[in-house]
Amino acid sequence: MLGSSIQIASGNTLTSTAAIDIKDNILFTLGDDADGAMVLNSAGLAADTALTGVLTATVEAQAVAADSLLIANNTSNGDLALYINKGTNSQQVFWADGSTGNTAILAASGQSVDMYIGGSKIFDLTNDGTKSTLMGLSGDYWRIGDAATTNHSLNSEDDLMVTGELEVDGDAMFDGTTITFGVSSNVAILGGITMADTKAIKTPSGGTGDYFLLQAYDEDLTGLVEVARVFSANNPYIAFGGSQQFKYYNSGTALFGSLVTSDSATIEIGNAGVIKSGGTAADTLLIAADDTTFITLTSNATDTLDIGAHSLSGKLTAGANEIEGSNFDINGGSLAGVSTIGVTGNITGENQGISLVNFDGISAWGNTAEMAFDIAVSSGSATHDIILKIDANEIFKVRATGDGSGGVTGLKAMFTENVEVANAKNILFGASGTIRACDSINAIAYTQILEILGDCSMFLPFSEATGSTVTDWTANGLDATTSETLQTLDTPPAFVGSQYAYGFNGTDEEMDVADNALSSTAGAMSAGAWVNMTDSTNSTLFGVWDINSKREWRLYLDASDYPTFAVYDEGNAAQLGRQDQTVLSEGAWKFVVATFDGGTAAGGITVYIDGIALDDADVLVGSGYADQVDSGAALDIGFNEDGASAPENYFDGLVWAPWMTKKELSADEVWNLYKIGKGLLDQ
Repeated sequence: MLGSSIQIASGNTLTSTAAIDIKDNILFTLGDDADGAMVLNSAGLAADTALTGVLTATVEAQAVAADSLLIANNTSNGDLALYINKGTNSQQVFWADGSTGNTAILAASGQSVDMYIGGSKIFDLTNDGTKSTLMGLSGDYWRIGDAATTNHSLNSEDDLMVTGELEVDGDAMFDGTTITFGVSSNVAILGGITMADTKAIKTPSGGTGDYFLLQAYDEDLTGLVEVARVFSANNPYIAFGGSQQFKYYNSGTALFGSLVTSDSATIEIGNAGVIKSGGTAADTLLIAADDTTFITLTSNATDTLDIGAHSLSGKLTAGANEIEGSNFDINGGSLAGVSTIGVTGNITGENQGISLVNFDGISAWGNTAEMAFDIAVSSGSATHDIILKIDANEIFKVRATGDGSGGVTGLKAMFTENVEVANAKNILFGASGTIRACDSINAIAYTQILEILGDCSMFLPFSEATGSTVTDWTANGLDATTSETLQTLDTPPAFVGSQYAYGFNGTDEEMDVADNALSSTAGAMSAGAWVNMTDSTNSTLFGVWDINSKREWRLYLDASDYPTFAVYDEGNAAQLGRQDQTVLSEGAWKFVVATFDGGTAAGGITVYIDGIALDDADVLVGSGYADQVDSGAALDIGFNEDGASAPENYFDGLVWAPWMTKKELSADEVWNLYKIGKGLLDQ
């Protein structure tokens, strides 16, 4: 038995004719600094655990069992290598790179790396300089995963089965049910067939006439048949059927070939569908010229027959009973034929006794066109009505009352809702059928308002419903310009009573009047408007007010929703103001007015709500107010400016008829204005 430590100096050898037995846990080292080490560890070793003389510093290693042989190179960045003698030449077959931690099984050029299981080779890996080849056993297919076996008779070393999901290049996805191309499922086939990208399936490029087929299995013919083709062409199209006579072109046109092959053939259009004739005035939509029905519209409010500016020949009916909600949009086209349009049943779909509507002899829809309603009055005394409805609301009614013997004893026409007739605001009828307002009546009311206002600078009764100019009703011509056309406001002009009210959205809608001396005043003044607030907080009604530089006067609602009026002296940086410290109600029409006596005290200001003086608090800034100074700023309606000529404090709600006058109105005058406006707005 040798001693506990044996060293073999350089140039010496240790030889033995018998076996050398190194016991458990005896460290066998190589090199001057014990660079190489080997030990049979009897106790086993936990993962990532150091072992003196063998595994040093921070260890990255798996746990090993008891009686495991450990071999290590302890030199920093030192390698381990295994060589064979091939013929008379050494060849490296294994390499563990100490500087990187990589390991490699090596083979010379032209050779393979093989793997054996149970003494038999199961695959080899080769490379010929241009490609790497992984080859399995002949007759065995490859499988990744263990969840299933082949259902497709895979039997070649060239076959591959993936038992889970397979993704290719982050794009194509195969999950066993669906094949998906594109990360957004642009094209999917098999389990779920979807196509979200019209360019996902393409015909070959560069040749007119190239196409791909869509085929389906024909149970009768027991084989695949063509159902559609997609063609490349100057005007690409898709064709249906083996004869390819039904073609839908990319330009939007369609060719139906011999579409109608039976007397009972039907063309059905969906909701809001349209049948149109061709592209010139001479084109004809030919229905037929006999007494049978050839186009029938169903009882859908959006079904439309639109012939544009073309001609219609033959007979059009809408079924035996009714055409409720159907639209006949002739759009300037001409009508010709026997009984140009004959509608049997009821034009409203309600049983009002209309038996026939004729447009006999009408060649165009012009100012001289007539429409005759023939009402079959029963032998009783019941009433018979022709009713005009818009959006299901009854607007106009003609009523005939039978005399008991088939004649008529009474005939009455009436408006049943507010309705505008002829030119804008020419006549407006109320719910009882009586005249509510017209231009002349409005003129009288506006004149009364101006008489009360006296030296009125501006009065905008909102007579317009379109455009971007709002006309001043005084002789001063202080017209307002809107930030966008009236018809494109979020809430376009709409009648409240007999007047148009304008809606501002509180974010970017307003109007203004260019700077002028009439909207600036030194001395007494009054201003007011009708408002229906959506959000009262920090809303400017109107005024001449550019913060920090050009302040004159402003009527507004503050952060607490209090109606407030202020006048400002820029020369002395002083403000007088009064407010009603009661929240102004939202969702209801309110008449807001402020008057000022032109003095130097806040008490000279009065704030009225619905004709009643309600101000109860001063709103003061600085001291020494003397008078307003003409600042050159515009009169802003629905906002004020922030000192950098940018809008702020937008008005959010409905408004009607803002006005400003160089006069302190009396309490009676404010009350009279309130009563006039209340009547015009039907409040």
